[in-house]
Amino acid sequence: VTCDNTAGLDDATLRLFRGLIDGRSESKNYNSANVVDVKKYGHGMQCADPDVQKVLLGNVRASDGTCWRHVHWNERSVIDFSSQGDINNYVVQGTSYVAIPSSWSGLIVIGKLGGYVRIDDSSNPPAAPLNDPSVQDAFKTMIYNPLARPVLICGSPDEVASDPFNGDQGFDIVIPESEGFREKSIWELSAQRHTTWTHLALHARDQLRQRVGWALSQVVAVGLPGSGMVFFEKTEQYTSFYDIFLRNAFGNYRTVMKEFSFNKIMGEWLSFRDNKSLQYNIGNGELQYPDENFAREIMQLFSVGLYQLNQDGTQVLINNNHVETYTIDDIVSYARAWTGFIPHYKRGGTSTSGRHGDGNLDPMEIDPETRDLFPKSDLQGGYIGEKSVPLCTDLPAKHFTRKGAVYRLLGSSPRPELQKDSNEWGPETKRLELSQASPLFTRLCSQSVNGDCTFPAKVVLDENLIYDAAAQMGEEWEVDTIRTVTLKSGLANPIYYEYLRQPCVEQSFYGNAVKLMQDQIFSGGEQTAPAICGDPRLAIATPMCCDSGWESSAQRGYIYCNYQGERATFASAQAICATRGRQNCQPGEMREHLGGECALGINSRAFRSWATVGCELKVKIDIASGDIAIVHAPAPDFSGQALVEPMVDPNTLNFFKGRWSENGRLSLNDCTALASCTLHSDGSCICSTELIIDQTIFGSASEIASADEIMTLTIGAVDPATFDTGTYSALDCGITGVSVYSTNGDCTTLGTDTIFAVEVKSKQYFLKNTKSLVSIPGSSFSFRNPVQFNSLADAETRDMLHETDAVIDSLFYHPTHPPFLASLMIQRFGISNPTPAFVERVADAYSTGLYNGIGSGEYGDLGALTAAILLDTEARSVVLDADQTHGQVREPLVKVISFFRSMGISFKSPLRIPTLLDLYGNIGQGSFESPSVFSFFLPEFAPNTPAIQSAGLVAPESEVLQGDNILTMLDSFYNLVKFGITDQGHCEDHNPSFEGWRSGTGDFGFKLQLPLGPNCASQEGDTSLTPAAISYVPSSTATVDDILNELSMLLTAGRLRDSNRAIISAVMNEYFTNDVGKAVRIAQQLLISTPEFHATSTPRKQASVRNVAGYTSAPNGPYKALVVFVMNGGCDSFNLLVPLGQCTSGNQYQEYSSARGSHALPEEKLIPITTQGQNCATFGVNDDFPLLSNLYNQGEALFFANTGVLSKPMTKYDDWNKETSFQLFAHNTMLHEAATGDPYEENAGTGVYGRMLDKLKVSGYHTSANRVSGGGNGALDGDQFYANPVWSVSTSPPGQMNKIPTVTNLLELVKELNGVGDENNGYMGETWSSKLATAFFEYEQERELAAMGGFDVDTGYGSSGDLDSKFKAIAKHMKSREFRKVNRDIFVVGRRGYDLHSENKLSDLFAGEEGNANGALTLFTNWLKSEGLWESTAILMMSDFGRSLNPNSNGGTDHAWGGNYFLIGGNVNGGKILGDYPSPLSPDHPNWIGRGRFIPTTPWDSVWNGIAEWLGVTSEADLDWILPNRETFTNNLFSGGDLFTDVPTPPPAPTPIPAPTTAAPTPSNAEPIPLEIAGDNGSPASAFPLGRCQGDCDNNGDCQDDLLCFIRSGVESVPGCLGEGVSGKDYCWYRPPTMLWSFGNNGSPASAFPLGLCEGDCDNDSECAGDLKCLQRSAFEAVPGCEGLGDSGKDYCYDELAPPPTSAQPPTDPPTDAPTAAPTAAPTAAPT
Repeated sequence: VTCDNTAGLDDATLRLFRGLIDGRSESKNYNSANVVDVKKYGHGMQCADPDVQKVLLGNVRASDGTCWRHVHWNERSVIDFSSQGDINNYVVQGTSYVAIPSSWSGLIVIGKLGGYVRIDDSSNPPAAPLNDPSVQDAFKTMIYNPLARPVLICGSPDEVASDPFNGDQGFDIVIPESEGFREKSIWELSAQRHTTWTHLALHARDQLRQRVGWALSQVVAVGLPGSGMVFFEKTEQYTSFYDIFLRNAFGNYRTVMKEFSFNKIMGEWLSFRDNKSLQYNIGNGELQYPDENFAREIMQLFSVGLYQLNQDGTQVLINNNHVETYTIDDIVSYARAWTGFIPHYKRGGTSTSGRHGDGNLDPMEIDPETRDLFPKSDLQGGYIGEKSVPLCTDLPAKHFTRKGAVYRLLGSSPRPELQKDSNEWGPETKRLELSQASPLFTRLCSQSVNGDCTFPAKVVLDENLIYDAAAQMGEEWEVDTIRTVTLKSGLANPIYYEYLRQPCVEQSFYGNAVKLMQDQIFSGGEQTAPAICGDPRLAIATPMCCDSGWESSAQRGYIYCNYQGERATFASAQAICATRGRQNCQPGEMREHLGGECALGINSRAFRSWATVGCELKVKIDIASGDIAIVHAPAPDFSGQALVEPMVDPNTLNFFKGRWSENGRLSLNDCTALASCTLHSDGSCICSTELIIDQTIFGSASEIASADEIMTLTIGAVDPATFDTGTYSALDCGITGVSVYSTNGDCTTLGTDTIFAVEVKSKQYFLKNTKSLVSIPGSSFSFRNPVQFNSLADAETRDMLHETDAVIDSLFYHPTHPPFLASLMIQRFGISNPTPAFVERVADAYSTGLYNGIGSGEYGDLGALTAAILLDTEARSVVLDADQTHGQVREPLVKVISFFRSMGISFKSPLRIPTLLDLYGNIGQGSFESPSVFSFFLPEFAPNTPAIQSAGLVAPESEVLQGDNILTMLDSFYNLVKFGITDQGHCEDHNPSFEGWRSGTGDFGFKLQLPLGPNCASQEGDTSLTPAAISYVPSSTATVDDILNELSMLLTAGRLRDSNRAIISAVMNEYFTNDVGKAVRIAQQLLISTPEFHATSTPRKQASVRNVAGYTSAPNGPYKALVVFVMNGGCDSFNLLVPLGQCTSGNQYQEYSSARGSHALPEEKLIPITTQGQNCATFGVNDDFPLLSNLYNQGEALFFANTGVLSKPMTKYDDWNKETSFQLFAHNTMLHEAATGDPYEENAGTGVYGRMLDKLKVSGYHTSANRVSGGGNGALDGDQFYANPVWSVSTSPPGQMNKIPTVTNLLELVKELNGVGDENNGYMGETWSSKLATAFFEYEQERELAAMGGFDVDTGYGSSGDLDSKFKAIAKHMKSREFRKVNRDIFVVGRRGYDLHSENKLSDLFAGEEGNANGALTLFTNWLKSEGLWESTAILMMSDFGRSLNPNSNGGTDHAWGGNYFLIGGNVNGGKILGDYPSPLSPDHPNWIGRGRFIPTTPWDSVWNGIAEWLGVTSEADLDWILPNRETFTNNLFSGGDLFTDVPTPPPAPTPIPAPTTAAPTPSNAEPIPLEIAGDNGSPASAFPLGRCQGDCDNNGDCQDDLLCFIRSGVESVPGCLGEGVSGKDYCWYRPPTMLWSFGNNGSPASAFPLGLCEGDCDNDSECAGDLKCLQRSAFEAVPGCEGLGDSGKDYCYDELAPPPTSAQPPTDPPTDAPTAAPTAAPTAAPT
């Protein structure tokens, strides 16, 4: 190419420009490849004189032959026009030119087109206009790297780089790039993750992987912090989290645990992101403890559960009591392990932030500044890491060259990532450099076949490196340890690797401790930075060198090193100083600029130095708990001062569990008596320590019976293979599963040098044959020497990662983990109640990693676990289908996806993708919609049906079988069959629908936007106007039977029973001849309504339809309602009611403020109220809840102080954890106890309010138990004996069903398909059918009310939040009380969001903009007053538990026990605080159990006692039955008069009714007597016939006249008799002639027929004697002239002339017109 210079430039000028152009690669940060701005790089050089005035300079050829032409200086310039308005105003029309007005001065030139500029540095002039958040946000995927050196940046799994030029960086699978910047709503963006999930669930080829991933996502459930909904906008973050389960579905659960533990979504969900240690918070002036949220849930829900399990899943029992897996102390310990987690640094790519939230997908990092450094106790009596890793002091010399050493590539950056460097250390800082002769250089270089270094990202030495004499000349051979190494030789640019020392632990107490100092020291020798003790055997500090004589005269210190930041042992530090002619010392002066080049960084405290003076190690003991803390006492400096690091000074609060020896721990008296101990001002004891070490545990191999004994050792050892060859010898000691190594012993003389190797659950353990104890001098007290991963003197992220691994391992390898996970996963795959043998087989497969050859052979293999679940005989045997207990109620979402796939959901072109958005609100389950960390249903949930509860079974999925969910799902299925998919709100007659379908054309919203009106199909079966429809079409030759067979196989796995087949077939045959399609649609709609579709058990039913009915006559007496408002999550009620002033002792507000810290409410936020009987006369109510203070001052509100669930009265001086019958501090267990009020399960399966209603019903009241939008937690469940149904009160009840029907009588047919089950009916199908029957009754009642009108509640209610709508639903239900004919309503309503572990958002919950408690209750109370119901209603506020007074480091509080609650109502005896508000609010209170947690002083039983009396329960016996633990609190029970001003007068005493555990009422003509065995099988003859309550009888003939033989299978109660007797033995009893009793059925036995008065089961009048008639019953209807309830649905003979039950006397049985639940089949093995 011609490149002549037409300007005639001088050669000197040409050389100048040529050189500038040649150097363009160094200025790539500003220039493009085709334009170079040489004016920026003149550096004072001048053109030749002749050329100075020239304007056009022509061409210049560069040295590489390229030709460059001189152009205008703004050629290809990128100019900032943002401050000048629209650029189009300056464009010269018809050209590509921009006309710049002459008035402009100082054009802002960004750079050259195609060049590189730095946008995040305002010091770089071209970047200044770009130093703007919006600009940086758009370009953060561009990483500035001016030197073009290699830097390794690892992405997240399957990460795809985002394109910043595509506008928003949010994820969207539909919107094309050409759309540019997206302007979609948050709701639309949130739909994308549902779209992704649904698409994979329907179309992915790896369906088993998808199914396992879904199951795992329910074990490890996440949602939105604080609200229980979803993360809006975050598509990739959520799908990335879900990918953890898909990626590892057949991998190892240990990987799953680590990935979700480091995932930012989990960190936010369970609030341990930014969790900080106590020592960090105290250093910042706040008494804040680590957040306990994740520590609790990873144990309870993700790994080991609440109770220890045997391998078969049964509970470990000691003295017939279960054993907790962990305690609150363990939670506190593990919480400290989850500190320091912060988001990964921004690295470009998808880790950047876009308009729609943080896009960081990378695992979280650990911040060493905020990590807790101290020992953590584990769940098995030890310390984290003590067995699994060796002591750091035992690592061999030059461990960085030994087997197992790990190096990670840093690239061109010398700064280590997992160890801290001073910010002052730059690229020029001295680093350790490897020579090419180094074996380590060879391994890190890892040459390719052509001789180039490949630099692997990670290098793990698989053998010890051999250093010959030449290699030992290298720098690494001169040091104790290394941090980063430099590889330079033969490379254009240096490459750096970081060395990661293998995991190891330090002992907290050690001998010969040496003082470690840091920072500068000025004249006078006064050290300004606190000191700490150091173990002289560890390389944790630099030398500090002085001239000789430093001990007597303060001298200047110097630091020497082989590389910057070098750490050395104390002995090496002394040697380093000696090589410089100096001594290691405690200096009198240390200045960074005078201390040598290695002193750089001392000013920023980048390291510590050995000070060559002593440092004493002491222990601080909490006398009450036995917990210990580490105290350091370093020698003073030259000024006589001894500054100590606050975390180890005498005031430290960094306590952890002390593992005391058999002599126990010292007492207060011991502390004051021992010369080695002193009593601290905070009440703890500080003692000197001595070490007891080098004790041999096993002297000979003959003492070791098994590997289990080896695992009792407590100190880990180094792998013997790490040492030099010949150091350790392997001994053949004949111990199965144990390898023995020794340096000089044999099997008969084992010593402390002996190392044992054992493999347990695929994990290799090396253990030392010794132990280390710490003793208190002058006493017999000692404790195990704790260990810690983190050096208190030199904490590094590296060791924190190792500690986190060990924490996860402590849960993963816990013996309870395999059966715990096995049980959960079996439930998710179709069997709710697996046998212990099945659980054990699955747990064994998981533990061994193999099942019939499937799996890796590694412990924790999910592939083996899945194979064991799916291929086990219990999962596949057809015989088990006959077992009533087998199977499960199917998950809602699984049913939807199953139907879509089996019926062939088909999408029309162009592309339309399913979303299935917001299914949780419609059917109770949806993707990415977990309502809480407990997922959608609890694994232990048992519905209140006889079939499940009486048999002691569970049916988790039935927890979401609420009326509106059931009917919405069914109607959505019907509409799908009839019309295909339409969106909610589009076609009114097609609602409800499985909504959310994304279209590839037109508007790219998440719903299909079709015009309203004509485009909605008006004929059922018309799917032409919808984007998707089912495509199933039977064969053209198929008969009705063929179609039914095929549909039954596809939809019910062939479970369709003959009776239901006949119903469906009959309807199909009506239409089959003329309209096959219609017949198919009928079959589809009916099949998806059957119990065979909704449950996997085998249904067996009778021909009759289930009868669910309400009251038929008006009630006697006035109306009362109790509304229980549950603040779910644990309300921080110590910020609801606060002591203010006028206190008898102490300043209690100051105590509150000190304990609460930053969480304390200022006095101006409190509305004063006055009270009597408390320590303070004035309290304050949070001003975000003014309704409470107003009602309190009007005498219509009262508070219950320090109230909670209790097994018995206790203080902290009792063994309160063991003496509590339930697991403390967990949401589900505490809510369960607060709902049941039955700590010893005397009335298992019932709730406290259900039992109240049972007794009220028996007393003649018309009762109704009402669960509002899924609230209740079993609180409303009564005993099945009383057949009291629980109704659902919905905020959005279903509208009219089946609007454009395929058949008009569809719902009646569905009722037939779900008819009354017989005694062999499968329990899971029975559960579905009974719930459906109740839902239909509620639906029909709702439709009737809607038709009548007048029941709407609009006054004061407009567009309201969730809580407003719930109270509005209650108001509407109360308004229908006369229609429902009830006079006793109990409602349970809940609101999530009170589990405030992070951020103090109580103000939002109490008084936020929408749905807040104060606003919702204000609207509701106003409505009650307007309706005249205020005096008839009481509103009780409850919660899971109170919260800790002491806040945590995330701005929230943690789970506690006692809390403060309120009761409001028009007749509440208010204006007072009942119970004992804790005083003082400090550890001095006898009920303070740490962190401001209080054992309650007022049990809920006290409150319930008064409420039950107000509602009308007056009998002591009835109250005792309602509150089984009531007698425990006899002196602490509130009466109705304590709580209310209108307690009813006791009604006439009813005839006693038996406890529901008995088979029939006790006869009234004889006093109960104890059961006794008088004989057996007719022997001795003198005992027969047997008398009343005597056994063992075999038939009625063994009993005296008028007595019957009561046949038992266990210890069922015998009417009229006391005690349990002998299990399985049968006893004679007296039956009054008028007591209902079943003697036979269907004419068998013949001797029983004809039946007498009150005898059953009759089928017609002919089976009754004489003129008696057979009364047909559907449930427990009263039988005239007879006593008791009999068996549900059984029919009895009666005298039709007998008078009916009178309403003047409260009957002993439920009223004859009482509501009846759907008849259910009770198990035959136990009486109901």
